[in-house]
Amino acid sequence: MKADNLKILYKNGFNVPPFITVTDTKNIDLSFSRAELFAVRSSFGGEDGEKHSFAGQYKTLLNVKRADVPAAVSKVFKSLDSAAVYASAKGIKNENGCVIIQEMIDASLSGVVFTADPRGVLNEAVVTVGRGTGDNVVNDSGETQTYFFNRSDKLWYSGGQGDLASGDTLTALLQTADRIQALFGTYIDMEFCIRDDIVYILQARPVTSIHPKRIIMLDSSNISESYPGITLPLTQSFVNEVYYRIFEGCLKRLSNDKKLVKKMRPFLKNMTACANGREYYVISNWYAFLSLLPFSKKITGIWQEMLGVEENDFYAPKIKTNVFQRAKILFSFIYYLCTTPKHMKKLNGDFAKNYPFYRLKAAQAGDIYELLAVYEDIKTEILSVWDITLVNDMYAFIFTHLSGRGKKLDDITPESMQPVFALDGVIKAYKAYGAKSGEYTALKNRYIDLYGDRISGELKLETPTYRTDPALLDVYAATHEPSGIKQPRKKIFIAPFTRRAVKGIANRETSRLNRSRIFGLIRTIMLDIGEILVKNRLLDEKEDVFYLYARELENALHLDPKALKALIADRKRLYAGLGSVPYFRRLIFADKIVEKTGIYTVSASNSRVLYGVGTSGGKVTGEVLVVSDPTNVNAEGKIIVTQSTDPGWIFLIQGCRGMIAERGSLLSHTAIISRELKKPAVVNVKNASRILKTGMNVELDADRGRIRIL
Repeated sequence: MKADNLKILYKNGFNVPPFITVTDTKNIDLSFSRAELFAVRSSFGGEDGEKHSFAGQYKTLLNVKRADVPAAVSKVFKSLDSAAVYASAKGIKNENGCVIIQEMIDASLSGVVFTADPRGVLNEAVVTVGRGTGDNVVNDSGETQTYFFNRSDKLWYSGGQGDLASGDTLTALLQTADRIQALFGTYIDMEFCIRDDIVYILQARPVTSIHPKRIIMLDSSNISESYPGITLPLTQSFVNEVYYRIFEGCLKRLSNDKKLVKKMRPFLKNMTACANGREYYVISNWYAFLSLLPFSKKITGIWQEMLGVEENDFYAPKIKTNVFQRAKILFSFIYYLCTTPKHMKKLNGDFAKNYPFYRLKAAQAGDIYELLAVYEDIKTEILSVWDITLVNDMYAFIFTHLSGRGKKLDDITPESMQPVFALDGVIKAYKAYGAKSGEYTALKNRYIDLYGDRISGELKLETPTYRTDPALLDVYAATHEPSGIKQPRKKIFIAPFTRRAVKGIANRETSRLNRSRIFGLIRTIMLDIGEILVKNRLLDEKEDVFYLYARELENALHLDPKALKALIADRKRLYAGLGSVPYFRRLIFADKIVEKTGIYTVSASNSRVLYGVGTSGGKVTGEVLVVSDPTNVNAEGKIIVTQSTDPGWIFLIQGCRGMIAERGSLLSHTAIISRELKKPAVVNVKNASRILKTGMNVELDADRGRIRIL
C-alpha cells in the first residue's frame, strides 16, 4: 500500500524523492539515483491501509550508505516478525510485500500532516513539525511543535511554545495535503520533509482512526452572544435542560405523537453541548428537528438567515415519519402560524403572575433541598410551557423573511431598547443628585426590579448581575454617560406580513427579557445553595457552586469536604486553562465531542492531579505500573507509566488499560497505535514517572488529558 501510494503521488506530479521497490536483496539496482545516502523502509501487506497503519512496527533505516543498502533491505524484511503482535491484536494477517529504497533528504524540518484531527475533529487539520529528519517527530526524540487549523474559521493555532514553522510553510503543507486528500478521496496522514524551503512528500496514507458512525456538528452562531467566553458546569447543566424541555415541548405541541417524541428524544436531549468550555448548538440535531416541519428546506434556510449561521452546508440525521405524522405537524404548524400571538399573550400574562410567586418561594426556602425543589418546580412548571417561544421564533422569522426585512429587525420594533432608556434615567439621576440621593435610589431599585438580570453574559449563571450585586450599578452609573438615544416613534405597519413580523419580534423580545429573569432567579437559588455549602465548610466561596454540575448538588452535603474542594480546584484550573482555546464558529466531530483542553494545560500545583495531551480518547481507572524497560514486563490490565515509548512497546500496549508518558505527541507512532487499539493515552505529562508509583490507583481521563490519583 505504501509503495502504491508513492507511485500514485509521483505519477500525479507531487514532489516525491526518487525511489524504487524491491522484493528481495538480490540484484538491487541503484542506478535510478546518484545519491550517496538512502532511506530504506517497508511496504508490506496491509500496511498504511484504511484501517491498519502498522505505524512504527516495521523497520525504517535512514542515512543508509549506498554500499550498505542490501544489508538494510535485509533488516527491513526481517522486521516482519516484530509486527506479529500488532497483527494479532488487530486480528489480521501479517503479509510480506516489498521494500522501498528512496533518496535520503537532508531535511531541516520534517513532520506529519493530518487533514483531519485523528482524534475525530473532522474540520480541523493538524501539523506537527520537528527539526531534522522525520524519525525525530514520530519517535518523540526531538523538539516538535503542533499546529491546528480550524477550517471554518480559517484559523491556525498552536498547542505549545516556540514557532518552528512560518504561516506560509504551514499553508503550503496543508494545501499539498488537501490535494492528496482530493486524489485519494479520504482523510490523509502525510509525512513530509523540507530542505531549502522545498517540501518533499515521503508518504501518504489514510487516517486509520476515523470511521464515523455519526457526525456531530456544533455551531456557535447566535448562541455565542448569549454565552460569551467560558461557560461553567452549572450553567451548562441548566442550558442543556432548558433546550431539551423547550424542544420536546414544541414537538409535543406540533405532533401530539408520543412515539415520535420518544424517537426524537436522543436528539432533543442534546440540542446544546459544551466543547472547550464554550457553549454550542448541536446544529446537526437542530436540523434533525427542523426536518420534521413542513417546507423544511425553506424554513431551514430562513432559520439560518435569521440566526446568522454562516455555513449553509449541514449534516442532519434522517428521521423517518409516516404520512399521518407529517399531516398532524402540517395542520398544527398552519394553526400556530395564525394563532401564535394569542398563545404568547397568555404565556407573558402567566409569567407576570408566577414570577413573583417563585421569587418569594425561593426567598423562603430554608435548606438545600427546599431550594432544589424550587429549582425543579421552575423547570417543570415554567419551562414546560416555554416551548411556545420557539414556535414564536419561527413565526417571527418566517414573517420577517416574507416581509422582505431579512435581518433588519431593529427598524421595526423598539422593545429591545427599553432597558437602555431606563438605564439612561438611572445615570442621569446619579449625575444630577448623587449616589445617596432618594431620587437615584428610587430609580436604581426600580431598574433592578425590572431589568436587574440584564447584563452582558446574563444567561451565564456565574455572571454577577445588578440584582446579585447592586453596587455594580453604582459603578456603571458613575463611569458612563447617557446613551443619547431618543425614544423612537411607534411605527404603524399596514402590510400584513410586516405587521405579523412586528408582533412576533415584540413577543420575542418580551420572552427574552423574561428568560433573563428566569436565569436570574436560578442564579439567586444557586448562590443561596453556595452560601449553605460554605457554612457547612464544603466550599470556600459561594461562587464555587458554579463549578458543580446540577446533578452533583443533591449529594453535595454528603461529600467529603476535601474531595469536593479538590474537585472545585481541579475544575478552576481546567477552565482557567481553556481561555487560550479559540471560540470557533463551527466544530465537526466523528462519533463524540473531543475536548482540546490538554493542549493548553499547565503543570498542576496539586500533585494528585496531573495533566498532559490526550492522544487516544477514553476514561479508565486502574493500577499504575511504572515501566522503564519493557523487557519481560507483564502489563496486563495495568495503566503503564513511562518516560517515553517506542513502537516496540506494542506488546505492552495491547494488554494494558491505558498509557501515560512524559514525552510524546499527537502524531507519534505510539499515539497512532494507541488510537488503533483503542487504549486511552495521555502524553507530555511532566514528572509522571516520578510522581506516580507502581501500585497506585489512578483515574486516566484521556479525553481531558488528566490523571487523578485515587
